[in-house]
Amino acid sequence: FMVAMLVAVLVLMLVVIVPSIAETITQLGGEMPGLTLAIIGASNFVVDYGLYFLLGMAALIGLHIYLMKNISKYRFAIHSFLYKLPLFGPMLMKMHLQTLSNTLSQLLSSGVTIANALQICVKTIPNLKMRDAVQKASTRVSQDGYDVYSAFESTKFFPIDFIQMIMIGSSSGNLDGILTSISDQYAKEVEEKQNNKIINLIKEIVTSLLYLLIVFR
Repeated sequence: FMVAMLVAVLVLMLVVIVPSIAETITQLGGEMPGLTLAIIGASNFVVDYGLYFLLGMAALIGLHIYLMKNISKYRFAIHSFLYKLPLFGPMLMKMHLQTLSNTLSQLLSSGVTIANALQICVKTIPNLKMRDAVQKASTRVSQDGYDVYSAFESTKFFPIDFIQMIMIGSSSGNLDGILTSISDQYAKEVEEKQNNKIINLIKEIVTSLLYLLIVFR
């Protein structure tokens, strides 16, 4: 949803706002620098070849959907890449950790053993990269005799603050309570960052384009 919104903002800028500003700059006269011309050129391309652009995007999206459904290695690679995205990766990680913490807490509170709870959690995680890490942790608890903290740490996947909280909960005998606290904290952070990042990113895109078009004309 957020990516689609950003794309929509960029297209709107290139199709509506940039041509209007470019016309004003042309009327005022003066030579425009290469960067400004490049942005105007991109705008002209989208306006003139918008249909071909949309068809190309549709083809790429169709190919992506096909590969996601039929090629497991591709799907795993995409899921791994999502966590590495500079703006949305950390937020996505917290969303999935919130789901994991909440589910694990409820299961432990209901009397389910940690080994069985982890195995159930594997099925609730939408991201294949995290699912694989939880599966490894589950195996190390049930088959190798690891405690839950060491099992999570051994995967080399989970963030250090999450692991430290798991260690505190495990050593204090209040793991389900700590997991509830983790879930609540991540839910709060995700809600705040979702609102702030979308607004700020859109502002930065609009401001940057206007700056390049007007200041450097």
